[in-house]
Amino acid sequence: MISRLHLWLKRLRVRRKGASLIHGVSRVEWDVAGSAVWFESADVSLSEEPEAVACLCFAAANLGGWKVRFPLPICGMMKGNLSRLARIWNRWWSTGERRFLSKRRKLELKRTTRGDIAVFLSLGVDSFYSLLRYPDANHIVYVAGFDVKLHDSSRLERIERSLRQVGEVRGMRVTVVRTNLREHPVFRTLSWERFHGAALAAVGHLLADSIQRIVISSSYPREFFKPWGSSWRTDHLWSSKVLEMAHFGEELWRFGKLELIADDPLVRAHLRICWEHRNDDLNCGSCEKCLRTMLGLLSVGKLSLYPTFPDEATLLENLRKTRRIHDYLIPTYRGFIKRGLPPEAEKVVRQLIRRSKPAAEKAND
Repeated sequence: MISRLHLWLKRLRVRRKGASLIHGVSRVEWDVAGSAVWFESADVSLSEEPEAVACLCFAAANLGGWKVRFPLPICGMMKGNLSRLARIWNRWWSTGERRFLSKRRKLELKRTTRGDIAVFLSLGVDSFYSLLRYPDANHIVYVAGFDVKLHDSSRLERIERSLRQVGEVRGMRVTVVRTNLREHPVFRTLSWERFHGAALAAVGHLLADSIQRIVISSSYPREFFKPWGSSWRTDHLWSSKVLEMAHFGEELWRFGKLELIADDPLVRAHLRICWEHRNDDLNCGSCEKCLRTMLGLLSVGKLSLYPTFPDEATLLENLRKTRRIHDYLIPTYRGFIKRGLPPEAEKVVRQLIRRSKPAAEKAND
């Protein structure tokens, strides 16, 4: 528990609790503000070096306003990178003065063997595109507890089966890491939109004994820059002497990626984009992200080829039930109409756009 004094002073105490290997499960645990944050994997031995938790505490300092005097020295390259990252975040989000203090290692770590090139794979469009297009990628990493909570065991089991099948077909190693990070009393208060890059970087550093580079997939293209927790402007700044963090896919919008990979059998069989989980299916078919992806597939005539999504009739029914979409999504839905939709689908989408327009714009129609 966070003491009242430290809560008032906004000081974050950090202490290494240790690492263990029990029944083939490697586990690393830290005490942050009196509560344990842990990571574990049955697929690989996790690194005990402090760079991983340093990423998290840096984010808590710069995004949450905590004062952190980090207890262990970190990679000098990473220390310099974090200073640059703090300045960028301050320009984006007015995070204020830097509150993360750390020392530089006197003796830097050196990679003794060549590691893998890994891709974070959530089975979504962006990460599937990276998996299929990033040169020499040979390792898949998924984090249970990020987009799907640990208690949702049935969904996680299905996701892991898909990951293992994809890895088997592609001849790639698969690592699943479990963590309580998003349940921790400090880290759960941080905006996930801003914090997720730090969380992914932490996992990357935990895997640094076996991975030399790990890829974070773009969410937005360069031409539509938006301050975000993972970005082509910042992801490389999580790198250290032994681990390179890379960003990939920013040359394309998400639908452009989907068009390029839509015919791949693995994508058809395993695509999973839903994060709202309104039902027990991998893709609920009713949240906005599901609707948008299904419309994209329908516009290129391939929705019926995707067993992980409902059919066209269900799509139209759910579109009719949708009250409105955000203003910034209206151009995307108009784009589906331009690419070509079946007549009834076009009618339903036009009605949704009309419902979603601001009142002033409706008056000028």
